[in-house]
Amino acid sequence: ECRWYLGGCKEDSECCEHLQCHSYWEWCLWDGSF
Repeated sequence: ECRWYLGGCKEDSECCEHLQCHSYWEWCLWDGSF
């Protein structure tokens, strides 16, 4: 199960498609892709 927008994470692979893990805040943010 992937993490949605602003979900807690440690690495990009934990986030849903088109999201990336922000290294400082450790939550999933949009990676700019569609």
